[in-house]
Amino acid sequence: MLSSVILRAQNNILISTGSHSNGVSIGEPVVYNKGKANIGFLNRFRGSNFSAGFLLSNDTICQNDITQLVLSDSTFLGSKKFTFEYLGGTLAEVVSVDSVFSPSDTGWYPFELTVKLGRRRKRDQGGFYVLPRPLFIGVDTINVCQESNVFYFTPDIGQCANCDISFPSSSPGLDSVQLTINNDSLYTFSFENEQGCSDQQSIWFDYHLTPTINAISPQLTICNEDTIGIGFQTNGGINWISHSLVGTSVDVYPSATTKYYASAQSIAGCQSLVDTINVEVNQLPVITLQDSNYVCVGLMEDLIPQITGNGGYQFSWDSGQNTKDISISDATASYTLTVTDANQCVETHTVFNSIMDYTIDAGANDSICFGEAYDLIPYQGNYPSAEWTINNDSLIGSSLNFTVAPLLSTWYTLTTSNDSGCVKTDSVKIAVDSLSQLSYSIYGLDDLKIGDTLSFKNLNVEGFHNYQWMVNATLTSAQGDSAYWVPVFEGTYTLTLEGRNSLSCPIALDSIFNVRDILPRDYERLIYPNPTQGLFSYNFYSKSEKTITISIVNESGRLIERLEIEASEGLNTASFDISSSAAGKYYLLIDSESETLKALRPWVIKI
Repeated sequence: MLSSVILRAQNNILISTGSHSNGVSIGEPVVYNKGKANIGFLNRFRGSNFSAGFLLSNDTICQNDITQLVLSDSTFLGSKKFTFEYLGGTLAEVVSVDSVFSPSDTGWYPFELTVKLGRRRKRDQGGFYVLPRPLFIGVDTINVCQESNVFYFTPDIGQCANCDISFPSSSPGLDSVQLTINNDSLYTFSFENEQGCSDQQSIWFDYHLTPTINAISPQLTICNEDTIGIGFQTNGGINWISHSLVGTSVDVYPSATTKYYASAQSIAGCQSLVDTINVEVNQLPVITLQDSNYVCVGLMEDLIPQITGNGGYQFSWDSGQNTKDISISDATASYTLTVTDANQCVETHTVFNSIMDYTIDAGANDSICFGEAYDLIPYQGNYPSAEWTINNDSLIGSSLNFTVAPLLSTWYTLTTSNDSGCVKTDSVKIAVDSLSQLSYSIYGLDDLKIGDTLSFKNLNVEGFHNYQWMVNATLTSAQGDSAYWVPVFEGTYTLTLEGRNSLSCPIALDSIFNVRDILPRDYERLIYPNPTQGLFSYNFYSKSEKTITISIVNESGRLIERLEIEASEGLNTASFDISSSAAGKYYLLIDSESETLKALRPWVIKI
C-alpha cells in the first residue's frame, strides 16, 4: 500500500514523508527537548520487534546553523543499523546518525532513512526546511568626524522582513539609533527576522579629529595687474571652494577686490570650517593721452595727459621731466610717462611721435598793371584749411586760390594746415605798375549829328605803344595815333583811348559826348509785331515818291539784312524776316537818294 502524508510542525515548517512500503511508516512528529517541536520522525516497524526514532538538535534551522541528527527511542540499538542518505546536493551524500552538519542554502532538504536488523532492511524518506538568516549589508568600519560625531545609525539588513533590531541601551524594535562617538568605539547590535532566525554585527567606529585651517594672511592689498601669493596653514588637504585653485599656496592676480574661500579635509574626509582670504585690489591710475602724436617740423608740441584714479600722483617722463604736462619737439621718437598714485600703483603710457612735414608754395613774385586783378594760385596741396593775409596781418580770404586787385605793391601771406594740424606759411609779392597819363584831342564835337565825322589825335609823344580807339567799348575802324569815327545812331557815347606802357600795362583815357538824330518828322514809323519771333513789318509815310534803302543792324552795328523800296507818296510797308538771327535788339537804318538819313529810333526786339 502506497500513501503520501503532508505534515506541518510548529512554526509552519513543512515535513513531508514521501512514499514508503513494506510496513514501514513515518509516525507523527514527536516532542522532545522540553516540549519544543522537532523536525524528525518516529518510525515504527510493525511486527518487526524493533522500533526507532530520530530528531534534529535544532527546533528551527536557519542558514549556517550547526545541526545534529540524533537517534532516539530505539529498541535493540546495538543490533540495529540506521543510516540517512541526503538526497540534495549541498550536504554530504551520506549522513550518519549523530552527524553534525551546517546547511548554507535555504529551502527543502530531503533525505532517506534506512533501518537494518540482521538481514532485514527497511527504508523511508523525509526532510527538513532551512530558513533564511538576516544578513548585515554594509561595512564593518565607519569613519566618524569630530565635527559630525552625533548622528543616527540605521543598519541595512537583508533577508529580514519585519526585522526586529536590538541596539544596546535602547528599546527593541527600532530601525535606527542615535549615536555620539567621541573616540574609537566598537558597537554591537543584533537582529531577528519573523521566522526567528537571528544574527548580530559589530561595527568599528574610527574617530577622527577635525582638521585645522588658518589663512597665512587673511587681508592683502595689491594693485590691479599685480600677482600675489595666498595660502593657508592646515594639517589636512585643502579644498578651494570659490575658485579652481590647487595647493595650499597659490599665486593669484584678481582684477577687482576678491574673497577666496577654502576648507581643510582629512584623509578620512573630515571637513573643517571655511576660512577666508580677502585680496583688495586698487585700480591703476588711468592715463588718457593719444598713443600717436604728430610733431610738426620746427615746432614744439604740448603733451597734456588727463589722469583719473585715486589721486596723490607723481609723474616721471623718460625724458627727465617730473611734471604732468611737457613740451616736446621732433627730436625724440617717443616719450613714456610713468604715473604713481597714493596707493603706489603704477601705470605707464608711451606716445610715439610722427614727424610731420608738407610742401607749401604761395607762388613766385609777380607784377601787374594798375587796376588789374591777379589770381593767387599756389601749390595745390591737400590742405584742410588755407588763409590769405595782407602783409601777414589782415585776413582777406579763406580759400587756396584767391583773386586780388591791389592798388599798390603788396605782400600776400598764405597760411595752411595739414591733417595733423601742422601749420606752415609762405608769402608772395605782387608789384603794381604806377599810374601813367594819356592825352589826346578830339575834333568835330560841336553839334555832332548822325553821319558827321569825328576825328581823334593822340598827343602822347613817348612811353606808350599799341594804341586803341574804342567807342562804347567797341574798337573803331581806324587805329593808331590818329583815327576818325562816324556815328550812325543818336545817343550818348564814350570815347576811350587805350595804350600800353613799357610793362605792357593798358592805360585808358575816356571822353563822353552826345550824337543827335537828323531824321525829318515825315518819317513816322510803325513796327509790328514788336517783339517778334522773326517776321515783322515796318510802316512809314512819305510826302513824295523816292527810293528808300532800309537796313537792319544789331546792337553792335553789324548788318543783318538790307531792303531797297520804291516809296510812294503816303503810307508804305516793308516786310522783314530775321528768324535765323539770335534773340536781341535790332535797329532800322534808312537811306534816301537825295540825302543820307540815319536814325536809331526804329527798333525791334527778336525773341
